[in-house]
Amino acid sequence: MRIGVFVDGYNVYYGAQLVCGQHSRGWKWLDLSALVTPRVAAFPGGITQIHYCTARRGRTGRPQSVDQDTYLAALTDHDPRIRIHLGKYVKRIKQGVLLGATRTPVPWPGPDVPDWLTARRVAGAEGEDETLVSVRVFEEKGSDVSVAVALVEASVGGRIDAAVVLSNDSDLALALRVARSHVPVGLLNPGPRPTAADLQGDPADGVGGHWWGRLSAQEYLSAQMPDVVGPWHRPADW
Repeated sequence: MRIGVFVDGYNVYYGAQLVCGQHSRGWKWLDLSALVTPRVAAFPGGITQIHYCTARRGRTGRPQSVDQDTYLAALTDHDPRIRIHLGKYVKRIKQGVLLGATRTPVPWPGPDVPDWLTARRVAGAEGEDETLVSVRVFEEKGSDVSVAVALVEASVGGRIDAAVVLSNDSDLALALRVARSHVPVGLLNPGPRPTAADLQGDPADGVGGHWWGRLSAQEYLSAQMPDVVGPWHRPADW
């Protein structure tokens, strides 16, 4: 069987961060093939393609950007089966109700609103006055779409005989349903949260032979590339 692997890069990154610990080391220099190979024993055959869908974070030349570029370059040098699909990382301004320490809405403070705070009074669900503020958020855009397109293209197009998807993003629900009608699909949840209900199904759906699993801290820690891959060196704090 020709096995295709489809990785939602940011979903895996933040899932691994929660599983391994945000400030821990030893999990970021991830060898995707080594991570998945022990899990594909249910599918006879081997991995023929790995799609890694992510977005570049931060401005070129910044430490985070340099580390990420180093990792992406090392990935493709280490494993020629890897294809990288890049989305975007964008800055947006959003509005939302301000929450206090107990995660309940902060009442409108009236004249006590500081001059520097962009805020206005809004009516809450029960008619109470709440405080609406503007915040800056950074969002990764496009990785889930890239995973969906690559998965559907490969499964419907007959380029693979089985698929393994690393994500817990419910936006992939339709793509997974389509893929399961053509090939067996294994879904690996990268983080500690329950697998999204929209991504679940029955092992007998479509062509059948589907399975679900969750990645552990030990799997992340043991699936690491060599510290030096060609000219690329693992970042010191990774």
